[in-house]
Amino acid sequence: TALAYYQYYFPKNEVPALSFHVSGYNQSIVTVPDRVSASIDNYLGTDFKAYQQIAYAYDIPYMTPRHLPIDMLLGWLTSEFPDTNGRLLESMVYHGKIMYLLQVFFPNEEISELLSYTPAQLDWCMRYEANIWALMVEKRELYSTDWRTITRYTQPAPFTNGLSQEDSPGRIGVFLGWRIVSAYMERNTQLTLQDLMNETDAQKILQLSGYRP
Repeated sequence: TALAYYQYYFPKNEVPALSFHVSGYNQSIVTVPDRVSASIDNYLGTDFKAYQQIAYAYDIPYMTPRHLPIDMLLGWLTSEFPDTNGRLLESMVYHGKIMYLLQVFFPNEEISELLSYTPAQLDWCMRYEANIWALMVEKRELYSTDWRTITRYTQPAPFTNGLSQEDSPGRIGVFLGWRIVSAYMERNTQLTLQDLMNETDAQKILQLSGYRP
């Protein structure tokens, strides 16, 4: 169903064939030009005992059959629309675009599931969104090109370093990017999803979004 949405909104893009493989709990998603494959041994459910020894605790809640199609499409989208290296802002907006697409292609899924957040983690992000944004602006991190800063805000982790170790989830930058892109699309209703992905000026997207948490 998600691929049907993808084909509808991006009719000129190739729809991948789907495959499954066993990686020995290694690479979950593999893509080649015409195919996306998922390692089914990474989606056996949260009660699969081996995961307690081989997986990070923050990954286990999403090693489920329910999350498998989300990861497959996420893998395909990131291969079709590669990240643009640059500042933290570019990375955040890029990931926000991908999350926005997933939300369109999986209309019946909660955004927390798409973000790989628990409902409590999403609630925390929404509650402290303005504080997090203000902190990033104050520290001038949005325009940082330091890979460590970009990784800290966009890559999976048990928490976001510099924020609450007990309550904050990882990938706060992805959450903020999704909020920026959502605001941008809400204020510019004439834009198509193809227009969104064609726009590479992250600063322009931020400005036209009117994002003010």
